[in-house]
Amino acid sequence: MVDQGTNAAHDRGTDAAPRTFAPAPTPPTTPARRRYTYISLEPLMERVSNHLRTTQYTAIAEEIQRMTRDGELDPVKTSKTNGRTPALFNRYREPVPDFAPPETQREEREEFTWCLTPPISHSYYSNHPERYHAERRYVLQLSDYLKHRADRLARRISLRERCFEIWQFEKCYDEQPFQGERFNARDVLKHCGMTLDDLNVYRTVEPVPAFSLRYSTPQTVLIVENSDTFFSFWSYLSSRPASSLESRPTLFSTPIDSIVYGSGNKVTALGSHFSEALPAYLRCPANRFLYLGDLDDEGIAIFDALRRGLAGTVSIRPFREGYTAMARKARAMRGLGLLMPRMKERQRSGNIDDFLAVFPDDARDEVRRTLAEGRYIPQEILSDDDYAADDAAAAPNTAPAPADTTPTPKEAA
Repeated sequence: MVDQGTNAAHDRGTDAAPRTFAPAPTPPTTPARRRYTYISLEPLMERVSNHLRTTQYTAIAEEIQRMTRDGELDPVKTSKTNGRTPALFNRYREPVPDFAPPETQREEREEFTWCLTPPISHSYYSNHPERYHAERRYVLQLSDYLKHRADRLARRISLRERCFEIWQFEKCYDEQPFQGERFNARDVLKHCGMTLDDLNVYRTVEPVPAFSLRYSTPQTVLIVENSDTFFSFWSYLSSRPASSLESRPTLFSTPIDSIVYGSGNKVTALGSHFSEALPAYLRCPANRFLYLGDLDDEGIAIFDALRRGLAGTVSIRPFREGYTAMARKARAMRGLGLLMPRMKERQRSGNIDDFLAVFPDDARDEVRRTLAEGRYIPQEILSDDDYAADDAAAAPNTAPAPADTTPTPKEAA
């Protein structure tokens, strides 16, 4: 019997090379799907016009046609042409350049799909991987915080404090972008499908400067628009007899217990954070709230906005006696040939009729005349000489202070 294997080996020779096999072919790689952005013809022509520094239609159209031939633009043929010569389509697609090498894109897609800590959602980044590439550092900082320091979220702290814990930058939410970037923490949270509730934070408000002679309630609180008048009232009242059950310092014969600085238009936001901006004894609904500002369109509009903002919380009225003193001094100066300053143009206006309804006739007429001339009466028209002269002419105020409901400043706060 013949050994076929041996004979075959003998026929090939003993030094025959071992048999080899060709490697299997590598399967073709599926190219990444190209992404496009759409642009209408008008902004496209404007962009090309600025680039070429010409408004000639023919030159602009030829450049757009060149961009189309070179693959920089892809016409949307269903948008039809503009009817001019050379004809251009009304809409084009622009390929979005790759933001990272394909391997990096693949790794980042796997990362935001599988590696981020809940409650971070990857839905947005799945459709906008270029945004993840740009925001990756800050997303990973948030993910790391949620993974290793989630216990910190049990304690409610301020927004800036939480931002510093996560990103080591306290102003990154809505005040400033991250350093060297065009986005901030608000964008990152939104793209991660999270809100401030997930971070268990509270927003703080800018403290409202206030000066108080008493800390009990009810009391009379005067809100003043401008800083000079606020400090002048403060200085004047603090030099008067101390507040007690028997006597209270007055401004224009009106007992005043506390003064709040409104800071112009800023005071109109007081209604949205009334409970946070003022201590308990100042925001007591039983208090009497008065307002004093410039007698111009803007000043009256500020009062209107403040009154609407505080509606349902407390009631506020114009400081009649203070405004009357301003108007009467302006009338006296008019008699001396001294006119009030002119108003700025394009001021918003408030409800003047309702505002002036509480004024005495002579003061109301002077205010209307001044405004009709395009002028205004600033609250700085008054000084401590006016406060003192007015109070000296009035009978001494001996009205008892309203009954205290909070015996000490500490308890009131």
